[in-house]
Amino acid sequence: MVKGYYDRFLKECRKDIIKIGFSYFEPVDKIDDVNRHDVKLNYCVTPETFYTF
Repeated sequence: MVKGYYDRFLKECRKDIIKIGFSYFEPVDKIDDVNRHDVKLNYCVTPETFYTF
């Protein structure tokens, strides 16, 4: 499987697009495998709450 599929897709979208992610889990304190190609989300929805970045 090729990594970064959604990052590549989102980079092709309009710059003003709102990016919303969904997770079944609560966030961790630190993500160790972030790289310069990652596209940041605007929001993330979990079963417990709604996060704004």
